[in-house]
Amino acid sequence: MNSKLILDFLRQLEANNNKVWFDAHRSEYELARKEWLTFVEKLLGHLGDKDPEFFQTQPYKCIFRINRDVRFSKNKQPYKNNFGAFFVPGGKSSGNAGYYVHLEPGKCAIAGGLHHPEKEKLDRIRDRLIQDNPALPKIIENKKFVQYFEDLERNHTLKRRPLGYDENHPLIDLIRLKSFAVWKPISDDQTNQADFYDTVCDHFDVMEDFINWLNQS
Repeated sequence: MNSKLILDFLRQLEANNNKVWFDAHRSEYELARKEWLTFVEKLLGHLGDKDPEFFQTQPYKCIFRINRDVRFSKNKQPYKNNFGAFFVPGGKSSGNAGYYVHLEPGKCAIAGGLHHPEKEKLDRIRDRLIQDNPALPKIIENKKFVQYFEDLERNHTLKRRPLGYDENHPLIDLIRLKSFAVWKPISDDQTNQADFYDTVCDHFDVMEDFINWLNQS
């Protein structure tokens, strides 16, 4: 993937985030988007070898639109300055956990899991933690998982236990999480290396058990 083409466009967009500029440079956006879609399609092939459902997914269904919803935001810039793709069984609106790749100048990443799931899903995850105590800790404490991701994201955590859960439960730190996700920062230069596709696939493979555990909850 020529990520330099994508990141160069996004840098220009960040400095000129308005409709007049975007319309004048739409052909550059289309080239960058085409490059991204080709990469996304390739990743779907890798995931499809493990779960044939991914073979039924169109690449454009995985990517996020570049237009921002500014209706309820103080930030009125009309465009995102990133390209993201979320690979998830059942599609982005299914509520399932999935795999994610993020290209943004200075903030590229490989990630996955569930970001702020709906309460019903979050409750199921918490209940499963209690019923199946060792399963998730065993996955996220696995040597290879720690090597690739260190730990789950801990930025979105309740200050106290959720209502109905024991404050002294041995997994209370996991039960208090509001998101179950991993996020691995990647340098801009790394994304343009010949082996970046292999790097993404390796990270996806390492988080596979984690994603499957979440989707079985």
